[in-house]
Amino acid sequence: MADKIDANLVGFAIAEEASAKVLSATPVFYTREPNSFDDFGGNYSMTARRPFSPSRQNKKGVITDLDADGGFNEDVTMSNMQWPLQGFFFADLRKTAEQVAWGAAFSQAFTAAASDICTIASHGLLTGDGPFQASTTTTLPAGLVAATDYWIVRLSANTFSLAESYADAVAATPVVVDITDAGTGTHTLARPSYAVASTDDFVMNNPANVVVGSLLFGSGFTNAANNGLHVVNGVTDGHVSTTSSLADEAVPPAAAKLKLVGYQFDTASVDVTVAAGVMRLTRASGTDDYTTLGLQAGQWVFIGGDATANKFVNNLPGYARIALGGIAADSLTFDKTTFTATAETGTGLDIRIFFGDMLRNEDDPDLILTRYYRTQRSLGRDANGVQSENLEGAVANEMTWNSPLPGADAKVTVDLSYVAMTNTRRTGTDGLLSSQAGATLVAALGEDAINTAKNVYRLRMSIVDPATLNPTALFAKVTEFTISVNNNVSPAKAQGVLGAFDMNVGRFEVSGDLTAYFSTVEAIGAIEDNDDVTFDAIYSRDNKAIVYDLPLIALGGGRLEVEQDAAIMVPLESNAAESPFGFTAALHFLPYVPAAGVA
Repeated sequence: MADKIDANLVGFAIAEEASAKVLSATPVFYTREPNSFDDFGGNYSMTARRPFSPSRQNKKGVITDLDADGGFNEDVTMSNMQWPLQGFFFADLRKTAEQVAWGAAFSQAFTAAASDICTIASHGLLTGDGPFQASTTTTLPAGLVAATDYWIVRLSANTFSLAESYADAVAATPVVVDITDAGTGTHTLARPSYAVASTDDFVMNNPANVVVGSLLFGSGFTNAANNGLHVVNGVTDGHVSTTSSLADEAVPPAAAKLKLVGYQFDTASVDVTVAAGVMRLTRASGTDDYTTLGLQAGQWVFIGGDATANKFVNNLPGYARIALGGIAADSLTFDKTTFTATAETGTGLDIRIFFGDMLRNEDDPDLILTRYYRTQRSLGRDANGVQSENLEGAVANEMTWNSPLPGADAKVTVDLSYVAMTNTRRTGTDGLLSSQAGATLVAALGEDAINTAKNVYRLRMSIVDPATLNPTALFAKVTEFTISVNNNVSPAKAQGVLGAFDMNVGRFEVSGDLTAYFSTVEAIGAIEDNDDVTFDAIYSRDNKAIVYDLPLIALGGGRLEVEQDAAIMVPLESNAAESPFGFTAALHFLPYVPAAGVA
């Protein structure tokens, strides 16, 4: 037995429970990358017996309660917070990218754009999963054959996973997927012409040919039966497969969804009108229905591509928020932009719009979800294996988003804390829960952190002004800010239970603190006048973006900090409230934005 255990041996993972304190038969543990822990584990209350006694001494105490909770701090990357933050928002991630029906009717012309995004011409799809057929009239990337069924995906900065399923098995050997260079930025995946068993695996040859930004074309698969190669682009619930031996996965049925990151208006005229504080994009011709894209009111998107043909002439590419009631069959309306909106006609342009997934607190009680988690913190090895401690029946309670002043450690981080029903321990003989039969341990993404000196596209706090899409900011520069979410979770106690038998969930409260350079007295006036204020923070790197939006807040604080040899600073306190969209706070994860959308 070791005399001590070094903290550097600690590992940490979290799984969602099937129900309170009950793991599923096949739990999935997601590895986290904590920087530090905060009062993590079980804390036992002991009460001593204190009878009257001439000896003036207490009797041995007894254990009377258990409080199980814990928190940790982790760096924010462009993809790692989508899965865990669902628990803190008590909601499912609204996956816009999965709103288009799978279907067998896709037979579209496509070309490889300079930015290595595939454009499916008729439907305006920019990238995703699904079978597509090259037409005989379209210029194809090198190595591709017209009138052939292909599966297509653009590789993200993360890795990817491939999987397959076939009917009518006639062979029992793995499919060998040859990845060959088919021209700049494109690669072809080929397989033997025979069918294989659904339990067989793909084996990759020449994986060095697969690089970030590649377009992968999987050939030889029929789209009529939805059989073939299923390519998962980048991130699935914030995690990806990192293995080169690629395991089996059933192809989704016809009711499954395609994964989209954007839309391209066709070459017909797209008009921009600006009036009464809104911007509207309207198609002058065509039949595409924008209500089928799965967009949501209050959702942030990016309008415009990098190429001249993919952006407006007078409206610079930028981020915009979809207005309440702003989604119609032939138009999209926006109520907030990062650019100055100008009326124009986009004649002969293939305007691109990029979007992703949205996480918001829900106002519909049927959509408010309480998730229970099992945390696993490994504590090094005893004589028989890796030992650990676990929080069981843990519910997400407080989340604080920290965006600090640029400096030696200028990373965006989150503090996440859970309140649990109980705390348990496992010896080396028991083994880790993530190592038990049926369990899966998913590796962390290992992405780069968001740097507040280089990856901040915009921070904007302004008074809500219905007459303009881009109201004047209350300050020019920010030194630091935090946004805190508190679900006011508390343990439900009862006799006969050491710990808690369930959790009480309180109000969803969002507050923040921000320190900015003072420039005008308007910020102080906004406090005194109790103005409606809005705040958004946009981060971008690696052709991805995150938008944190508080549509409606009230301000407090405002006492100026005036010191010699220093700029005047104004500290502000904010309390967010339910907005006309029905939510208090929302995070938007855009898996792809063009170079124009990167800070």
